[in-house]
Amino acid sequence: MKLIYYADDDIDDLNIFKDAIESTEYQVVVFFSGKALLESLEEAERKPDIIFLDIHMPLQYGDEILVQIRNKSEFDDIPVVLVTGSLVSNQIDKYLQDGANYLMQKEASLLKFREILNTILRIDWRNFKWDSDLQ
Repeated sequence: MKLIYYADDDIDDLNIFKDAIESTEYQVVVFFSGKALLESLEEAERKPDIIFLDIHMPLQYGDEILVQIRNKSEFDDIPVVLVTGSLVSNQIDKYLQDGANYLMQKEASLLKFREILNTILRIDWRNFKWDSDLQ
């Protein structure tokens, strides 16, 4: 079974994510803060196959956690998806330069959320390059 780490301070969003991932081959470990995710990442015997980070969290934003992840070469091969309720176009380049592999907008509809999530989980990350037409 593949492993996902997901950090979000909103319990409802965490539950929607877990519901959306339920019928896939992934197991999800959720965190209420980026700090907790980082601590687990550094201590884990098994690295996650992919990391999802909510951008707007208290204490440290997801993009700040992204930079900390990318500063450690042992995590270079882990795709990181930044998740947000509103994707601000003038921030996209910054997130990509900081090392995000994908930018995902949160969806209110579980069906739509599941669709987007399934698309992301099928990506061949070794050959993927962000295209602004994706969102």
